[in-house]
Amino acid sequence: MLKPVFAAALAVTAALGTVVLGPSGPAAAATRAPASGNDGASVGGVRGVPAAGTGEDCPYTAFCVYTGTAWSGTRFDLYSCTTFNLYGWNGAGSWANHESAGTQPRILDADYNVITAVQPTTGPNNQILQGNYDWAPAYHVRPC
Repeated sequence: MLKPVFAAALAVTAALGTVVLGPSGPAAAATRAPASGNDGASVGGVRGVPAAGTGEDCPYTAFCVYTGTAWSGTRFDLYSCTTFNLYGWNGAGSWANHESAGTQPRILDADYNVITAVQPTTGPNNQILQGNYDWAPAYHVRPC
């Protein structure tokens, strides 16, 4: 048996004929938790690993995003030329570009507009590092 408050809410919902469960489709990818910082942040389809804290841990041919500043926290290695969704990125972190020569990653907002076009590398030993980056406006990353 439902408690009176829940029964009344259910009756109102039934009368309206709709139930809102939350966003779906492209809007769901842009949904943010109201937290601050990057604790618990993730990248859709990519498993994070503990960061070494130097940026030098970013493998060759990857664009790496870090949940903490100075290449700390969790590192996510982005390899494929696709658009990755960011979840829970609400504060300062960092990134490292160690992709093949000439590849230019882009950090995008909720509407897929470019926020930052990262400088392309010039060769396999050239790595471009950014130790303090504000991920709050970023919702997606395209590594190429």
